[in-house]
Amino acid sequence: MKYSDVSNEILEDAFTRNVTEVEIDDGYIVNVISYFQYNKRDKEKKWLVKCIPSECDHTMNHQRQDRFSLPVIQTFTQSESRDTALCLEGMDSLRFPDIYYRREVENTSKTYADIVREAIQGILKEGFNVGKPLEAKWLARQLRAVRHFGAHTRPLYSDFHYRDVPDEIGQTCVYLYTKECFWYKLINSAMRNLNTITNAQLKTLGPFAYILDSYLHCIKTTNIARVYRGLDLTNEQLRKYSNKELLYYFTSFTSTTWNRENAEKFDGNTLFIIDLKFDSIRSRPVTARPCGANISSMSDFPTQEEFLIWPATAFELISHIHENNKHIVHFRLSRKKSGAAEF
Repeated sequence: MKYSDVSNEILEDAFTRNVTEVEIDDGYIVNVISYFQYNKRDKEKKWLVKCIPSECDHTMNHQRQDRFSLPVIQTFTQSESRDTALCLEGMDSLRFPDIYYRREVENTSKTYADIVREAIQGILKEGFNVGKPLEAKWLARQLRAVRHFGAHTRPLYSDFHYRDVPDEIGQTCVYLYTKECFWYKLINSAMRNLNTITNAQLKTLGPFAYILDSYLHCIKTTNIARVYRGLDLTNEQLRKYSNKELLYYFTSFTSTTWNRENAEKFDGNTLFIIDLKFDSIRSRPVTARPCGANISSMSDFPTQEEFLIWPATAFELISHIHENNKHIVHFRLSRKKSGAAEF
């Protein structure tokens, strides 16, 4: 079996502390000295554990298939207003972090330390719910170590001054998001289905999503012109990418790479080409409206050159062709505002 990134961290922590055996999720005990594991309900049956250097694992064998290859899009006609678009219990927004802010932060005295505390509680609760309590405890411990940096900083949320997230907190959230474990999958699964999100999920997933989204705005990138994403789509899913009159919203956090070769390493039948810059009015220079950030320097996988698109970004379809046994779907950043005010 292949361990998640967080399980690997738990094992490495145990090895560093000279602990012989350590428990990971799903009921397994790993002996980090003799390199074997067993189920704690059946100690007689043991499996050997192979230790692979992390550099090799990250650059060669660990391409994070799910993170880069799952479908990401909701579609709406150009004429649809935000009032008739996807919303959460009547909230006029495609942006899950905004909904959390309005419901749980606005008109309160909460600091970023308070929001981090809520994020920790959410991680622990959701980890227990999905059977990953030990991964959740490790994630929570990383956030707990930086929580104090937000003790005197309150979120700023307006069209003119966008959310001054303390770097220590923001960078930790980015780093944890790039870890292969249950957490990022749970967040994005919920955000790809906004009409099914519950109030309970708003409280457990919302705090972390809000901090991550806020920090991406703080470090927004405008000097990357094009990014890529490899996917494996069904024929039914592919048929959605044929109407140039639609707006295509990426409602979750969307992992892309600015290196086409990285995107093509995924064994998918589709390649998204996404232009992040567009020609402005007539003869003016090419301009860019921010829609995400280069997170490679904070990522657990820096060689994948990741550009993370923030939620509810709108794109227009340029073309959809089939060549060399692959669907090439070309998007560009829409001039229309995404599912919230621009910042």
